[in-house]
Amino acid sequence: MNRLKYRGLLVLALGVMTWTGCSTRFPTTATTPVPVTITEEFTGKLTVNGAVPYPFAATSAGGVNLTVMSLTNTKGPAAVGPDGAIRIGLSLGTWNGTVCALIAPTLANDNAFVATIVTGAVTVPTTLCARVYDVGKLTEPVDFDIQVTHP
Repeated sequence: MNRLKYRGLLVLALGVMTWTGCSTRFPTTATTPVPVTITEEFTGKLTVNGAVPYPFAATSAGGVNLTVMSLTNTKGPAAVGPDGAIRIGLSLGTWNGTVCALIAPTLANDNAFVATIVTGAVTVPTTLCARVYDVGKLTEPVDFDIQVTHP
């Protein structure tokens, strides 16, 4: 009788362990993916009356910031902020494979200096572009460094 009792308890214990080991508990709340922000730096030389576009891919919806990091001519680096003597045009647009088309409403600053930020947003993945250009204020070529942060 004892053997039968022990076997019954053993079978019962194995059954309970099997049931608890195989049960799956799913979270009751959905997890939200953490948005990824990409930072890209673009450098180049802007000539008098020139323009330079830089295409980049936004892979999801989110905010886009375009910032002038530095401007330098033969006199040296421009001061940060509105006291800087060098002024350029800075815009954010969509890239069609050939040109940088401005987004409506216009996301541009025709009086940009070091630390100027142009801000926009995208709702779907797309190819955008940053454009640096002379608005008639340059008297000599300018080396520039811009930074784009995007999803």
